[in-house]
Amino acid sequence: AWLGPWKLRRPILFATLINIFAFLPLVLLPGDKKSFIYALPVVVTFALIASRIVSMTFIPLLGYYLLRGQRGFDEGGEVRRFVAVVSMSEERRGRRLNPRGRCR
Repeated sequence: AWLGPWKLRRPILFATLINIFAFLPLVLLPGDKKSFIYALPVVVTFALIASRIVSMTFIPLLGYYLLRGQRGFDEGGEVRRFVAVVSMSEERRGRRLNPRGRCR
């Protein structure tokens, strides 16, 4: 679970930086436009930084505990935690709402 983010740390970092730099010119707008749009690049920047921190720390930790004891796909392992969710969704498939809003 830790190996994936470690191998992808550079591409994730550069993608985050590119997105931050793409929104940076909005901070430099003059006059009333700046006061109107200033919050957008600031919020996007903080959201991308927070997403980077979560994706490199919390998500691998969560994966480590959820996938503990599971064999890898190359060893013949399979996804085991989501089988119950998929089977429940298949059972409920007939109860979806139709376009008129009534249950089938």
